[in-house]
Amino acid sequence: MKRSCHRLLGLSLAVGFMSGCIPAPIPSPTPTSEEQEERLNRERYQARIRVIPGAPQAISGFLRIGRVYASRMGSAAVVSRVGNPRDLDMILDTINEYTEIEADFAPDLPYSDPRLLDLPIIIPQSEPNEVELEQLTRYLLEGGFVLDPGLGTDVFREGLEKYGGLVWGQDAWMETLPSDHPVFNSFFVLGEVRPSAGQPSPRGLFVNGRLAVLNFETLGMREEQTRAEVSRPGQVPGRAPVSPGTETVDPQLLRELDAAHVDRFRDIRFEKMTVNVVVHALTQEGSITSRNSTGGR
Repeated sequence: MKRSCHRLLGLSLAVGFMSGCIPAPIPSPTPTSEEQEERLNRERYQARIRVIPGAPQAISGFLRIGRVYASRMGSAAVVSRVGNPRDLDMILDTINEYTEIEADFAPDLPYSDPRLLDLPIIIPQSEPNEVELEQLTRYLLEGGFVLDPGLGTDVFREGLEKYGGLVWGQDAWMETLPSDHPVFNSFFVLGEVRPSAGQPSPRGLFVNGRLAVLNFETLGMREEQTRAEVSRPGQVPGRAPVSPGTETVDPQLLRELDAAHVDRFRDIRFEKMTVNVVVHALTQEGSITSRNSTGGR
């Protein structure tokens, strides 16, 4: 009987000892106030940039760039009508490679979506209708920046005059970027970007003195690429290639154009100019992002 009691006591002690050895779960570390603030900022803003005066390459933060389209177009057609679907991918890759800005996609949005007004940079994929043009005009007046792959000046001029009440040539105008424009030194010190033979100098649309629209195709497309884009009947620079006499996108022409765009991003000059344009769009006075940016710590 005594031996049985001792055995029972030993078993009880062993069980108690083993239960005491079971590791307790390690609680997850409590996020710091800075981490919590960063998470909230990413939920609230489409971009938030930290800048250090006098140190342009110390810029950091996050950014989302989005494509916008007319409601008649539908989101499924975004990648095949205007511009090139690889452009946005490569812009983001270039920003992530050269800067401390975390660049990512924003959802594709119709012009009428109120979230448009929070995007610091957009790439149009089709021309807006009348109602959407009013929204696009508001976007420009409130500090938005457009990388325009081919809408043309007339669309923006009509909106700014009709819905913005601006006087063309006085409040808004098209201008070849002067060699001392800040865009040429916003990140890399490039000086004047001289175009290839036969190519125009970069031209921008200024709204109340702020660079608001820049034709993406003039930043670095080489002459042979331009010839390739217009060598097919019915092809319009900056638009997806269509078969002659139809509205159907030609897959072969699209592949050729895509290859030309890929080749363009192998040009280091073009990559640097792309970075400069994005950084300038984010940091210039009056931009959407400048309202949310912070000084360096």
